[in-house]
Amino acid sequence: MLVRDSQGRIAASVGILTRNIIVDGVPILVGGIGRIMTQTYDQTQSYAIAALQYAVAFLNEAYNVAFVLLICHSDLVPFYRRIG
Repeated sequence: MLVRDSQGRIAASVGILTRNIIVDGVPILVGGIGRIMTQTYDQTQSYAIAALQYAVAFLNEAYNVAFVLLICHSDLVPFYRRIG
């Protein structure tokens, strides 16, 4: 998924996917989010946060996933905790 700025430039991107998993013999659809990137000139504009929030909403609305898993480097965990 791509996020564009007001001038139409790609400001951020986020990778999303869905997978079926089995929990106690029951198939469950889960979503995954990763590869969140922001252009260096736009890092203060919160485009990555907007992309992340949109990706979660998209997975919930389009696929009704049971869970969404965020994959990121361990150094970024405090940042993602702050934004919820």
